[in-house]
Formats: sequence, structure tokens, C-alpha cells
Amino acid sequence: MFTGQTFMFANPFWRIKFRGLEKVSKKDKGVIFIGNHQSFMDMPVFSRLPFKMKWVSKKELFKIPVVGWLMKMSGHVSIDRGKKTAIQSMYGIVKYVKGNVPVMVFPEGTRSRDGLLKPFKNGAFIIAEEHDVTLQPIVLYGTNKLMRPGTWKISHIFGKIDVSVLDPIYPKDFNSFEEIRDYAQKVMQEELDRLTNLRIQNA
Repeated sequence: MFTGQTFMFANPFWRIKFRGLEKVSKKDKGVIFIGNHQSFMDMPVFSRLPFKMKWVSKKELFKIPVVGWLMKMSGHVSIDRGKKTAIQSMYGIVKYVKGNVPVMVFPEGTRSRDGLLKPFKNGAFIIAEEHDVTLQPIVLYGTNKLMRPGTWKISHIFGKIDVSVLDPIYPKDFNSFEEIRDYAQKVMQEELDRLTNLRIQNA
């Protein structure tokens, strides 16, 4: 997203370190990226990844002047959180992944207030199993330190953000979408813990 990239470049004192970009297959382009969600900064940070992708976002973002209009015109997928129709809306990503366009999903469904992973929603994993779509977990650490959840107010001018791309997850290796979901949560929590400990050691 151009607006997200512009936002990050406008803050040159935030250092972003990407790890594991080589784990993304250049052949299997129609993947579902799943990322943890810590603050409003997450989308601008993920937009710095070297992939053109669609986003699944809450409907409220689509109502923001200019930004929301651009998201809608660009074909990003709107989700009405908490409604029974949310899972049906998620199926809007199928046409993209089948057309080799990656999609970014926040499986927690909302921002974590304490930085810990919230339980994952089912939608992305149901679709991955039904359509045999590869999942690619991405874990970020540090955005909630620079911009607190629920606010656009910047807490620190200087700061570091870590982004780790993990190994792809292939639905055929599992017996159910629940197994896929639980495994994704496990490996992402382990990486989040690792990044947390690494930051503490280097403090």
C-alpha cells in the first residue's frame, strides 16, 4: 500500500529489520500471509515487504477518507468483525490467491493490547484447507512500543522493529483446519517469544 510505505519513509528513525524473505517461494505466489497485529503501524510496516498483495481489513478502515477509498478501489477485502457474515466475506480472497496474488490476513482479528498473540480466528485456515492454499506466517515485534494499540499517537521517535518471515505451511500436511490453525499459532508464538528475548538481551 503506497500510503503505508509513505508513512514509514516519513519516519526514518524507525529501523526495520527483515529476516527470512528468502523463505517466500517465487513460484507459489498465491499465498495467504498471516501476521500478528500489535498496532496501527503494522500495515505500514508490512507494506514494506517486497510483495504486491491484497489486504483483509476491518470495514471501519474503508470509511477513512482517502485511505479507505484507495483501499476499496484497489480491491482490498472488507470484513465486518463480530458478524456471522465475516467468514463469507473472507472468501473474497480466493479469487486473488487463485490468480497468484498474495493476501495479507491478521488471524487474531484485532490488535493485541499486550503484545501477546490472541487466539486465531478460523477463516484463513478454513479457506487454506478447502482450496489448498499455502500459508506464510510473518511475525513482527516492536510496533506496539512505538505506537500504542488503539491510538495513532507516536510514543517514541526512535525505535526498532523486527519482522520475521517463517517457513510456509502446507495444508496437505495436516488433517484439519484446526490443526493448521493451532500449528500456525504455535510457531508464530515461538518466534514472537524469541524476538522478545533477543530484544531484552540486547537492551
